[in-house]
Amino acid sequence: RLDVVEGADNDAIAHAVEQINAGNHTVDQQIIAEAVSADHGRDATLELLVDSHRRYGRLTPEGVIDLTKVSYGANVETGQEIARLLPPTDGADGRDLMGNRVPARDGLPLEVKAGANVRSEDGARGVVHYYAEADGAIKSIPGELAVVDTLIIESDVGFDTGNLEFNGEIVIKGSVGQGFTVKATGNVFVFGSVDAGVTLMAGGDIGIGHG
Repeated sequence: RLDVVEGADNDAIAHAVEQINAGNHTVDQQIIAEAVSADHGRDATLELLVDSHRRYGRLTPEGVIDLTKVSYGANVETGQEIARLLPPTDGADGRDLMGNRVPARDGLPLEVKAGANVRSEDGARGVVHYYAEADGAIKSIPGELAVVDTLIIESDVGFDTGNLEFNGEIVIKGSVGQGFTVKATGNVFVFGSVDAGVTLMAGGDIGIGHG
């Protein structure tokens, strides 16, 4: 009566009828027909291969955890693979219980340009590989991936960043907290202030905006 023509489980139906005829059935619900859901495609995704997770704290020989020793993974090296662009996948249509097609959505494409100091290579199964052409830091903006020789810290240097060491220039928009170290092969610019006990080392100039 409901025009169910798709996904019927004939074995389950026959078993239910047998139980009813034998008087052994219980009042419950049994699945006797099941539709096929649409399987939507996966959108293209950019997968960064450089570990950007910061690991807080390092155990000293004295058995003390030094929270200033944070692994800040900012550097990449020439020739290093830094990212992969995984292509979208096609969707697979489903069917409802009445036999009607349930359309699936194909995954959406994504275009990522190889910007400054980055080259791209087409790989197997539509995967695009990105490689660093220079030492530096990854700069990822929508639609473009680049390697720059300036590391920009938008906040203070403290326990959130740990000590900084970078092959290039470091620009710190905030201040440098007490006891932290900043090392760069290029310039070091601090927009804010520098607390007591800070070490700044630069292969170029050092500029401090406040005291």
